Amino acid sequence: MALRSFFVAALSGLVAGCTELPPIDADRQARLDGASYPEFVQIDQIPQARPVDRQRIETDISSRVGRVNARAARVRGSILTSAERARLLSRRGLVRGQILTNAERARLGTAIQTPSL
Repeated sequence: MALRSFFVAALSGLVAGCTELPPIDADRQARLDGASYPEFVQIDQIPQARPVDRQRIETDISSRVGRVNARAARVRGSILTSAERARLLSRRGLVRGQILTNAERARLGTAIQTPSL
């Protein structure tokens, strides 16, 4: 399996390495050749961003946290009703080899053998 992965990676690298890139058109190349580097500016000259409204951000984050916690509480609970849970727990012994009822045996098929007592 590791050898197959190696060959796939090597083949992908060869295919990608042999790909011809389209040429840059002459107009763009001329602009790139004549372009100068951007000028460095002092940090004081950089325009300031709009002020941050920390209260709004904290409110937004708090509401998100509340929604996530509420969703987690809904998911954390059991998806079974108490009647379904009781029924499953009462049939728990089936895994341990207890005898199936006739209805269960018919539903599951004849391949299941019941243990002898």
